Amino acid sequence: MAVGGRSCLRLGSNKGPLRSSLRNVTRPLAPYLKPDAGVQILNGLAVAPIDFENVHTRANAGYFDNHVWASEYFRACHRDDTFRDRWQAAIGSWNDKVIVDVGCGPGNLFATLGGKPKALIGVDVSKVALGMAKKIGYMPLEADAHDLPLVSEFADIVALNATLHHCDAMATVLREAARLVRPGARKREGSGCSRGREPLSLGPG
Repeated sequence: MAVGGRSCLRLGSNKGPLRSSLRNVTRPLAPYLKPDAGVQILNGLAVAPIDFENVHTRANAGYFDNHVWASEYFRACHRDDTFRDRWQAAIGSWNDKVIVDVGCGPGNLFATLGGKPKALIGVDVSKVALGMAKKIGYMPLEADAHDLPLVSEFADIVALNATLHHCDAMATVLREAARLVRPGARKREGSGCSRGREPLSLGPG
């Protein structure tokens, strides 16, 4: 089957060792996925349906699918002490928490904040960026922030760092992010490169 013009394998569509290996890709994500999410496997990556005919989605994926550009972004943006201190003041420690980083890119937020989350899900539209994020500890999920294939009310922290301004419908993305947060937990959004503004509270916590 094709997703965004790219061939995918549906989980469970194969038999024997290959089928088992496909299940291994999604096993860590399984408790957090909607039963009808339509998540498939593409080159070892969990992939949800994405509209790559959308010019904005295609542009965002195209930028971070350039490994040189993604690597430079990872090195240069959101990596200074001021950025780290503002986020930590807003959300505290990530230790033993279930985190969803929407628009995670190559993983700048976790690379700067650190910690030992119980689970760390990174959502993005770029397979290259997600591959980089996986190397530093993210469970990567290629998905659209406007229509997240994740269950509701399970996350301790949902973060959107420099993400909203890349989205067509910001209110929709914020509603989707808020839907993931368990009652009493935290939703945070931050914007800007390096010395951006303070993370903004989107709800209780």
